Amino acid sequence: MFRQRKNSQEVFNSLGGGDAIIQMLKKINFFKFIDKVLGQRSKRAEYKYSEALIMWFISFCSGGKRLENIKENSPALKNNPVLQKAISPDTISYIIKELSVPNTEKDKVAKSRYIKDTETINLPNEINNNERMNRFLIATSKQLGLLKVGVKYILDYDTTTIYTEIKGGRKIYDGKGSRGYAPALAVINNIPVYFENRNGDSSPKLNLTQTITDAIDMLSEFGIIVDTVRVDRAAFSGEFIKTMNKRNLKFVTRINDGIAIKKALEVSNWEVNKNLNCQLASSNYHLDGSWSRIVVEKKPEYIGGILTNIRDLSNEEIISLYRTRGDAENVFRSMKGEFGWKILAMRKLEHNSTYMMIQLFCFILFKYLVRKISAVLNFVSENMELKTFFVRFMRVVTNWARDTLKFKPDKRDFSPIYALM
Repeated sequence: MFRQRKNSQEVFNSLGGGDAIIQMLKKINFFKFIDKVLGQRSKRAEYKYSEALIMWFISFCSGGKRLENIKENSPALKNNPVLQKAISPDTISYIIKELSVPNTEKDKVAKSRYIKDTETINLPNEINNNERMNRFLIATSKQLGLLKVGVKYILDYDTTTIYTEIKGGRKIYDGKGSRGYAPALAVINNIPVYFENRNGDSSPKLNLTQTITDAIDMLSEFGIIVDTVRVDRAAFSGEFIKTMNKRNLKFVTRINDGIAIKKALEVSNWEVNKNLNCQLASSNYHLDGSWSRIVVEKKPEYIGGILTNIRDLSNEEIISLYRTRGDAENVFRSMKGEFGWKILAMRKLEHNSTYMMIQLFCFILFKYLVRKISAVLNFVSENMELKTFFVRFMRVVTNWARDTLKFKPDKRDFSPIYALM
């Protein structure tokens, strides 16, 4: 929570890390960048998109996990020469709705497995794909140097479950009667680049190939090259394989255990791999006329397989490539644990989808800031979690001498941060 106290004519901010962040973002023209990408609001609007999103980000980094917390955290920003204003929860809520798009509908996938009662069996899945906000995520990552033009990247794709009783969250078939959403996310190097939200009764296979290709096409518009796609077993389908081969994209995905066991009985070219402590073999695989290769991994207690169209990697390298696909899961863990996905702010799927994308923006911006700040301050590290960042960086007393930010002396030396401001 922001707190202020008066001493003579000076006003002090006890969470002055926010002032430093604002000055850093001003230096790189980040406010102008946001408004260029998201566009200008109505002339009658008191707040630009940039002002609202940055004030929300500062409030969130200062411990405000709910929209109503911005009442306590934003008033101190009135003294910041860049902003000189506070913002209300209602305004943030209105901006979320303004940035939202309507849901679309699509028939359910794998009904017999995922739909086990009559509550939603005849309802199509609702999907929310916000192109404007997805472009904003990619543009932000590129602008901040987290994605580079011309580099060949691996795209990780995964889905997760968000539990919520909010209207629009449908039953999740986990055996517990829970309700929620089933969002999908594409990630590059631990940076979220494309998001699509769905009802909780959605199969992981829903719209998978289309969402991945949409993400790749949008990234390409920004000069970001995807060379390889890495997905879990939900991608095991003729449609996915044919699409990847047609686009000359490499891929790795896990196959069903039953097919892996069947292949293990067919192959004979087993090799003992001491690094992975297993036996490996591979064979060609044709599905709907598309060539691919299955690498089978066999242990006394386990048989599994990886499907790929990569020809120039060894069996061990294919298994290792798939095993390093944890980026999307790591981002999901951060979003649920620290960046607000467990405390949804809105009541409808389309509005919560936009809120979740704003939180992805906050995650990207946080990753950039800790990388820059850790380069000059020895008490901030690049892999620092948000709660630690709050204690070590946000909690510092500052005040303004005209347009110059001053840090109250303590055991930490904040002077190197001026190089970033």
